[in-house]
Amino acid sequence: MPSPLLSRLRDAALDFVFPPRCAACGHGGSFLHPACAAQLLLAAPPRCPLCWEPSQGGPCGQCRQHQPTFEGLRAPFVMQGGAQAAVHALKYRGLSAAAPAMGELLAAEARSFGLPADVVTAVPLTGGRRRVRGYNQAALLARAVAGSLDLPFAPA
Repeated sequence: MPSPLLSRLRDAALDFVFPPRCAACGHGGSFLHPACAAQLLLAAPPRCPLCWEPSQGGPCGQCRQHQPTFEGLRAPFVMQGGAQAAVHALKYRGLSAAAPAMGELLAAEARSFGLPADVVTAVPLTGGRRRVRGYNQAALLARAVAGSLDLPFAPA
């Protein structure tokens, strides 16, 4: 694994040759333009405290019927607009370099959820999808979130 200095130099060189562009609006300078990031729609309550689906207070019908084995899931943003554009760029356009910036946004919101966490992991990607994409986008995001939250990353 390269040293942090070598990683920063490599990233700076890549940014010079291939400047980052906003996945949502195409503006140069970052993978998610600050104005686009400010317009991300937060997935705010009322939501089920377990699965985070929209719900009118308390666990949703699905979670009441089938109690999950986890303490809670959270999605910081509604999957539309800039959030959807960024996820689609990461998953379908090969923009793996956007994962660290996206992970920082996710981690910033994760801090507000108050759920205890010991480790960050990702939902496994099937071998076929990984071969087609060349990388596991969920693992890239999870690794970035783990780093931002100072938690260990556990590959799936």
